[in-house]
Amino acid sequence: MLDVGAEDDVAVGTQFFTRRFVALTRPELRRQGLAAEVPTGWVRAL
Repeated sequence: MLDVGAEDDVAVGTQFFTRRFVALTRPELRRQGLAAEVPTGWVRAL
């Protein structure tokens, strides 16, 4: 669900991409609290 509207400058047809964070597989990077940001798809306001 998008919780935005015209007062946030979002109009019909505005596109957003979705993303998620995944833990890295290398232990030394994981210990530093690093994660990879992976795009997962697109959302369009209707």
